[in-house]
Amino acid sequence: MWASKRNPDLPDTPIGKELDYNIITASSRGLAGPKGMNEKALTKLRDAMVKITEDPEFLAALKKLNMPLDVLVGDDYQAFTAEQNDGYKKLWAESPWQ
Repeated sequence: MWASKRNPDLPDTPIGKELDYNIITASSRGLAGPKGMNEKALTKLRDAMVKITEDPEFLAALKKLNMPLDVLVGDDYQAFTAEQNDGYKKLWAESPWQ
């Protein structure tokens, strides 16, 4: 599975990272602003996005849909996307789809 952790419903199924592929296939979403964005505005935007992900109704709706939530903000999200890019490059180099 291309996830960050094993699925409790499939405990014997390894994740890609365990097989040396640092890839996660999920519905990752990011929000960006212009380069050099005002720090105060950036902080307000990030705080608002995190607040949404903590809303009990939002979390309940995700649970009903069996949709995991993994919130990454700022540098953490940038690092995640760079890691994913590297993982896909490695996979493509070893086994390109023909």
